[in-house]
Amino acid sequence: MRYLKRALDYLSARYHGINASHTVVRAASSTDYGGMGEREIQTRLEILIDLPNKDLSELFQTAKALTHFGMSDQLRLLEAAEQLSNISTELTHEFCCKAVVALKDLNEKNWQVWVNDIKSLAQQKSITEAIKYLAQTEDYVSSLQPEPSAVMLEQVRPVIEHLITGYGGAKLKVTADSELYTDTTTLYLPEQYAAFNSTDQNFSFYKLAATYLWAQSWFGTWRIDIPQLLYEHQDPEHAVASFHALETVRLTHCLKSMLPGIIRLESKLYGTLWQPPDTPAWQAAQTRLAQDNARAEDSIALIDEVYQEQLPKLYPCHGVFRPSRVYKAIKTRVDDNQKHLAQMLDKLRSQLQKQNKILPKTSSPFTLKFYEQALTPDEYGFVLNLDGEDIEIPEDLLEMFEQLSQDLGKIPEQLLAESESENATTTTTDTPTEATAGGIADLMLPEWDHAVQKYRKDWCHIYIASTDEGEPDFVKQTLNKHYGIIRRLHRTFEALRNDDRLSYKQTHGDEIDLDAVVESLVDTLAIKSELNDHIFIKTNKEERDVAVLFLIDMSASTRGWINRLEKEALLLLCESLQILGDRYAIYGFNSHTRKQCKIYPIKQIDEDYNAAVQKRISALKAELYTRMGAAIRYIGEHLQRYDAKTKILIVLSDGKPDDADGYRDSYGVEDTRKALIELRRCGIHSHCITIDKTGHEYLPYMYGHTRFSIINDIEKLPYRMAEIYRQITC
Repeated sequence: MRYLKRALDYLSARYHGINASHTVVRAASSTDYGGMGEREIQTRLEILIDLPNKDLSELFQTAKALTHFGMSDQLRLLEAAEQLSNISTELTHEFCCKAVVALKDLNEKNWQVWVNDIKSLAQQKSITEAIKYLAQTEDYVSSLQPEPSAVMLEQVRPVIEHLITGYGGAKLKVTADSELYTDTTTLYLPEQYAAFNSTDQNFSFYKLAATYLWAQSWFGTWRIDIPQLLYEHQDPEHAVASFHALETVRLTHCLKSMLPGIIRLESKLYGTLWQPPDTPAWQAAQTRLAQDNARAEDSIALIDEVYQEQLPKLYPCHGVFRPSRVYKAIKTRVDDNQKHLAQMLDKLRSQLQKQNKILPKTSSPFTLKFYEQALTPDEYGFVLNLDGEDIEIPEDLLEMFEQLSQDLGKIPEQLLAESESENATTTTTDTPTEATAGGIADLMLPEWDHAVQKYRKDWCHIYIASTDEGEPDFVKQTLNKHYGIIRRLHRTFEALRNDDRLSYKQTHGDEIDLDAVVESLVDTLAIKSELNDHIFIKTNKEERDVAVLFLIDMSASTRGWINRLEKEALLLLCESLQILGDRYAIYGFNSHTRKQCKIYPIKQIDEDYNAAVQKRISALKAELYTRMGAAIRYIGEHLQRYDAKTKILIVLSDGKPDDADGYRDSYGVEDTRKALIELRRCGIHSHCITIDKTGHEYLPYMYGHTRFSIINDIEKLPYRMAEIYRQITC
């Protein structure tokens, strides 16, 4: 305990104002900084570092320097020193001598990285290597300091936010990220920027980059069909990059007209405005997108024109496109806004009734005239009408209309007809009409609410919808394209059909059982008995008593080539099932809130596979959402009506349950799981075929650990679907 005695002696001397040299010392205090005084810090360091032959004067300088730090920083250094003291006292001494420099200039994250590096070197290599690393502390700290011309986002964030607010539109947050992009809710910008030689230029970069990101929302870049952009092409990344370049052409033209001062910053920073390649395809695209009436839909239409061209390199201020994050943000925001809009309209209707401005029990829906302002493009005007009278729009409702217009480019009529009130008197609320649902009303089904552990009775409105005319040549092209696969599947299913069970040693049958004959002769000769007549093989025809129903996800996320491959898979399966002879049906489904759950009969279970069925398959179109629980309950009721030994529901989907009124995440998963449990209780087996690579996260909970198949290569869907069917039904 030698070091403890020395510490106590030292404290006693200091308390009386005398140091080891017998000179009077007036220790500095850090009370101004809310931390420990010099004497206390010295004592703590000496207790950690017991080096009798070591000059501790540098350690005392460290203690003095630490008085200029607050308590949290002091403790940060002392805690690190204590951790290192368990490894080496000498290393701890060197650390304390160098740590003040690091403590001053490193943030908490970089400090911890530095300390961990020291510990790793000492433990994995040697104390000597760790001490050498400490000797380079000043160089390490300097390497992490921003360039003299660097601008930190945190410094300019208030200016950027005020700038974006001044432009107009919805308020956007600004936050730091390694990439430069927007999800239409937040602008993600680099934490610091030092690519240019002056702070003014780097600050200009932030302003220009933020303006381009804001322009995406203001000028409607994301009012497109995002699932189509992602899934229409087999190389979605290339399609997105092409769309980004095309939109850069259009947005540059828009900003030149609206904010010429800001767009001039681009020429100052890079020498000239960005231009697309000088090829006929890109020049034609520029001519079209530089028109005042050009929209994001024009950029989408031009993707195919430039798809084979080499991708142009954009300026750093143009950032990157992240459409999947945009889709998620817009979808969440629109769903929330739709719900709030219904509440606002209910509130407005009640106020108008109280003010006697409308009839007490009017059932008329609101109507809204929507137009873009002539003098200020991309700003909108609204005229709200009820019972032929124009209604003054409250400020909060006007903001809601503007936000929905920015996201959707319009206000869907059905949003003005819906109501959140359970006792609303309008017919559009309680009983969806054929016009709003797009089909014939069939029945209403319950839905499971896991939060209250109860069913919502008569909650989902089921509509039987019809498909449009399909592509006339789709069936022929598909059968020609997959001719080889069809032949293989035919052989597989033919063998499956002919897999009859054979009974041996029978008294009569289709052929002689040679093994039984030999055995009978041996017995007869051995015991001199009569010849056994159980010498035949009997073929027992196995009658497959199977009823299978395919439920096909027709939501918007399956658009493009995924939808095409689904249709091809169905055609190939139908061709093969003709050989097998199983009874099967095909239904499609999608939805838009609980009031529009659509079912598309493609093939009834007792209907022959014919040209009409082929046309319906080719006409399958992806749109809307995926309210899976309602579709499963409807199909389950249909399957129960059929007399079959084995009943199977096979769901073909690309992802989780989802709908516009909050039917997602745990609510949608729990309702779907409950619907599948109801099927099992009725003796109906279920299996899910999905292309969602994250399916392992939720499918075992919904279907069970062995009742789903994930197809990683979507191109193999047509063949894999038939193979999975064979495995399930055998």
